[in-house]
Amino acid sequence: MKNLLVVLCILLSINACQISTDDNGDTNIKISEDAFKNIAKTLENGLKEEGEKHKERRERGDTVALHYDDLKAFLPNISGYQTDGDAKGNVAKVTGFGYSQVEQQYSNGSDRVTVKIADYNGAAGLFGVATAAIKGGIHIESDKQIIKGLDLGVQDVAGIETWKKQQKNANITMAVGTRFVVTIKATNQDNTNFVKGVAKNLPLDKMVNL
Repeated sequence: MKNLLVVLCILLSINACQISTDDNGDTNIKISEDAFKNIAKTLENGLKEEGEKHKERRERGDTVALHYDDLKAFLPNISGYQTDGDAKGNVAKVTGFGYSQVEQQYSNGSDRVTVKIADYNGAAGLFGVATAAIKGGIHIESDKQIIKGLDLGVQDVAGIETWKKQQKNANITMAVGTRFVVTIKATNQDNTNFVKGVAKNLPLDKMVNL
């Protein structure tokens, strides 16, 4: 949520947003009441946009998120890493709402990678909130971290990449098509190249077209 607010502040050029990092490299944000109103408006517009994209899918009755067992098929193989236990998943279903997620841990000695894939096919509104701010250009850099827009060169895939300079943790969050959100985190990284390479091993073209 913090990264979402940071991106919104940058995209909207909100002077009332005060962004800083603490000694642990975490982002702290102070936002005025007017800024919150602008952020709410941006999220509302994002929801409308994603709602239109989901309209055709809803009309043909395709509003069910994949079961997490099916999401496992999208998980990548990572060279030099072994899966650390079985993938964990969950599904949430209530009237008018459907969401599923799978998470897999990988390890290589002391280094770890986490890949999460969420399917918002039955929750267009939540997808709009989750991705409203990660589809625009952004670049924030301090002595603690770098946050910038992610471009893998794949159509309908956009996101944010973050590198914590002191902890050497790298992560990316991607909106894939109009239903999937993918998060990849890795420890002991000098930049985000490795996690971007992991992302390219996902069947992104297939996911975009579902």
